[in-house]
Amino acid sequence: MGQSLDILIDRLASGKILKINEIFDSEILDVDEKELQFPGPVKVAGEAYLSEDQLIIRLSASTIAQMPCAICNKMATMPIQVTNLYHAEPTQEIKGAIFSYHDLLREAILLEIPHTFECSKGRCPDRPLITPYLRGKTKEGSDKESTHFPFADLS
Repeated sequence: MGQSLDILIDRLASGKILKINEIFDSEILDVDEKELQFPGPVKVAGEAYLSEDQLIIRLSASTIAQMPCAICNKMATMPIQVTNLYHAEPTQEIKGAIFSYHDLLREAILLEIPHTFECSKGRCPDRPLITPYLRGKTKEGSDKESTHFPFADLS
């Protein structure tokens, strides 16, 4: 596995296009959380080129994330996909003619992680256990005794 997330600007002169097709260890995401883990590699594909005084980067990335299910709290796996990420960076702001897309890639992947996640493709087997505690839609004349609200009498 290559570990270079650097783009050498001088190699893109004369209209050359840098093809990016890398597989990185998930440690590049620098996530040290108990409730968010990345057990698989990060696959990155795309290209970089110069357009006048801008470095243009187009990337797609994929990986696998693990986080607790919002219903049963067991660790569940979900695919993370970043598609058609475009970034323009002025070449005069790139120090030493080397641009690292590490932060760009990390931010794009972390932004794709949902706030909550439910295992079994969104159908947690434990959902029926909590359904009585969820507020449902009530209509006039409906039987309110079918739902139990254990803390309703507290003041």
